[in-house]
Amino acid sequence: GEKGGMASVLEGRSTFQETAVRIGTNLAVCMGSEVSSNPAESLLSPNTHELIAQLEADYAPDLMIFDVPPILGGADAIAFAPLVDGILMVVQEGRTSIKDVKKALELIPAEKFLGYVLNRREAVVPGYYY
Repeated sequence: GEKGGMASVLEGRSTFQETAVRIGTNLAVCMGSEVSSNPAESLLSPNTHELIAQLEADYAPDLMIFDVPPILGGADAIAFAPLVDGILMVVQEGRTSIKDVKKALELIPAEKFLGYVLNRREAVVPGYYY
């Protein structure tokens, strides 16, 4: 797909089927090639609720993953939380402070928090092998 990505879908300018890229028989990806003019409004719009319901009806996915803006960057991710079953927090080594992680954890429902993903780790642990 090429019609503007997820922002276009959430704003009702295109459909998921038009923008998503199918990979094999069981994976569809809809990337964000443009930035929404109002991300919080897009995430909370009736279009978003309808899109999630339609994806569940059409694809019956085992898993849907939504990459949303940072929790501390605005209300977008917090407002989106009621629509999802679980939340993974991505933290960047050397950039995300413990203070910010704790602050973010206070903002999301504890029962939905699944854990952390450590991003951009550069240090290699001596003696560690795959």
